[in-house]
Amino acid sequence: MAITADAFMGIIIALMFFSLGVATTVVANRGVPSSRQTRDSTGEPVVVTGVTRDYPNIIFGSMFIIIGVVLFTMAARAIMS
Repeated sequence: MAITADAFMGIIIALMFFSLGVATTVVANRGVPSSRQTRDSTGEPVVVTGVTRDYPNIIFGSMFIIIGVVLFTMAARAIMS
């Protein structure tokens, strides 16, 4: 069981992918307060506030997390062989 330069770089790259995915997902999950106009049950216009999340970046960050885990698994298997 020897750690090679390729396996070591694989672990470093996997950790970078994982950290990028976590940072992207955390920032995208914060959400942005937004308001929109709608009508209530009596037909009067009202302003409703809510939180809009950044779903494309949540998916993008989750993909980076998955890629990081896969790369880390591959590098760990290369070290163990």
